[in-house]
Amino acid sequence: MTERTVCLSDWQVRAWLDKRLSVLFVPMKPQPRLRDELIDHKNTLGCPASEGFVWAGFKYPLCESKVYHKSPFSPGDTLLGKEAWGIDPNDWGEWWAMAYKTDFAPDHRYHWGWNSPVTMPREAVRIKMPVVSVGAVRVGDVTLDDARRAGIAGYTFARGCISDDPPDPRWKLIEYWNGKYSRYPWDTAWAWRLEVGG
Repeated sequence: MTERTVCLSDWQVRAWLDKRLSVLFVPMKPQPRLRDELIDHKNTLGCPASEGFVWAGFKYPLCESKVYHKSPFSPGDTLLGKEAWGIDPNDWGEWWAMAYKTDFAPDHRYHWGWNSPVTMPREAVRIKMPVVSVGAVRVGDVTLDDARRAGIAGYTFARGCISDDPPDPRWKLIEYWNGKYSRYPWDTAWAWRLEVGG
């Protein structure tokens, strides 16, 4: 159907390449009102123009009216995952090769400097994620299973012990969300939950 780009952090790219990433969360724009409650999801609102999209219905607690938000994503879409990248010339400067930051050790200092995922050319994208399902979720209500499916893995604790199953892996997801989407606070923000396959 439609190809859409999405910028991925380094840990998300590594999780996708390791086949640990199957869920992405993208903020809803515009956000529902603060006290709105999610009541349903629909694939059409009864008119031809609304068909083929995912609609999330919200209801304010004191009203009878419903408000539907249209997702920019639909099952069947393909997400093109942009990542940090660089261009590496050969010794003679005759040709250039694409270099991906996640192909190197996390502390590797690339001599040409890494470019932001935002600037990655569409032709250089190597991650293509088909969207399997779309739904709305309050980000603060993300389950432990979804946090793991979002690519959260082992942690290094103070003593250097590695754990594949920490008590609550959501803290890393919360830290990432609040750093990337500071306009949408973790406790109250709504997001599109994208289940991706590959």
